[in-house]
Amino acid sequence: MHHDPYRHVLSQDRYLLLWQENGETKQKHVGPDIVSIGLEDTERVRVGRSYPHRRHYDGVYPVIETRQSVWYESMLELQCLMQLEHAGDLAGISTQPMCFVGPNRFRHYPDFFYRRSSDQTGVVVDVRARERMDEPTRARYGLTAALCRSIGWEYEVMHGLTDWAAMNLEWLSAFRHPRFALPVPAIEQLLSHITQPISFIEAAKLIDSRAPELAKAHLYHLMWRREVVTISDGPFCEEMLIIDAQVAP
Repeated sequence: MHHDPYRHVLSQDRYLLLWQENGETKQKHVGPDIVSIGLEDTERVRVGRSYPHRRHYDGVYPVIETRQSVWYESMLELQCLMQLEHAGDLAGISTQPMCFVGPNRFRHYPDFFYRRSSDQTGVVVDVRARERMDEPTRARYGLTAALCRSIGWEYEVMHGLTDWAAMNLEWLSAFRHPRFALPVPAIEQLLSHITQPISFIEAAKLIDSRAPELAKAHLYHLMWRREVVTISDGPFCEEMLIIDAQVAP
């Protein structure tokens, strides 16, 4: 697999979408008739460049919600995958799923495609650090956004999180697996006691004062699932204030 497999594809008058299906390249003109193509579970069309002393590291992220193993090309992409899963609205997601080709040698490989579970809308995502958003990049992303709108997809650019927010998200992701879930009656009982802000450690004691570390894991899982939220800024700590998400300000 090449880092630019469609470099020889040209289109002088129409914009094209290219993707892989069962090992074969598929091609369609960009327009509303391709809105329902299942790119959220497609093969990736390219791989990143490999060279000595790379600053970025690739890998595979297991998305618990969709039971998919999704490749990422950098730690920033990994963080954005965590953000998307944490948002809790994924029906499916793929990485490097397609390529847009068009006039003036336009060619662009978006980073992700996902379909929301809430309304089945397709969303195309590019990942780029804010400090790398130069004018050529903005122009390329602006055209990509217009192409997505013409299809009926949404488009977004993700820049990553601040240092402490990224650290908090990475910490929560370690507790995303269902094995950390509490039984429904225990969740309901806990939520009934945290309708007002309460410290994290006090809430953990409400779950199980005899096994505090396990209780914390249960609580972090609820935070990952957005059933419990923190109203304190900064890195997570035992004194941070949390509350039932349904009544959070």
